[in-house]
This record gives sequence, C-alpha cells and structure tokens, in this order.
Amino acid sequence: MEMYLIPRKVSLAFLGLLLFLVFLHHTSIIAVGSLVHRIPIFCPFKVITGIPCPGCGMTRAMTSLIQGDFINAALLNPFSFFLIFMLIISAIPRSYIARQSHRTTTLMHFFFIFIAILVTVYWIGGRVFQVITLIT
Repeated sequence: MEMYLIPRKVSLAFLGLLLFLVFLHHTSIIAVGSLVHRIPIFCPFKVITGIPCPGCGMTRAMTSLIQGDFINAALLNPFSFFLIFMLIISAIPRSYIARQSHRTTTLMHFFFIFIAILVTVYWIGGRVFQVITLIT
C-alpha cells in the first residue's frame, strides 16, 4: 500500500488554509504580514541546541509566498517552494496515483528523498559557512 509523505487530510487542510489566507490578503480583509508577529513561533531544536533548524524562516517564507513575494520567500527559506510542491503531491487522490505507472511513483519517492538530502546538505553547509565566517 502506497503511503503519502504528508497525510492527505493534513495536506488538504494546510493547502485550504493557505488559499484562505491568500484570499484574505489579496482582498485586503487582513494583512497577512501583520500575523507573523502575532503567531508564537517555538522551535524546540533551536531552544535545545541554540542552532537554527532547517525549517527556520519557513513561517516568514510562507507569509511571503501568500503575499506574492517569491524572491523574499526564497531568501528566507528556499525550501518553502518544495513544501508547497510536496503538499500538492500529497493532496492528489490515491486512486489517481494508483493509475500511474510504477516508474512515476518511484520517481516521486526518489524526488522526496533527494529534497530531504538537499535540505540537510544546505542546512549543514549554512552552519559550516557560519562557523567559518565567525572564525575569520
């Protein structure tokens, strides 16, 4: 049985929330940028280690995406685009995925693994670069 990377109900709820926030922002009902400072952000990884995690900046990046500021989203956390892509892929009905060839589903799994490796390498590289700049 094929499993989703992100549970389908969770991805549908999150995509629905994003679309709702885009609607609210673009109809000027609420400025989504003002919500960022009101949302309590707690990162257990950063609290325990003192090091930003690979997801740090994701809330601000998603807010930038909602506002249509793609460049700022890429600067805050470039993997916000991959998160949106993974949410969309996870929201695809299971019956549609079952009709696809085994090659397509295998390619999707390799893509998800590649993204996970890319995020890890980018995060470690950023920490190494940060240490090097502190030393010099």
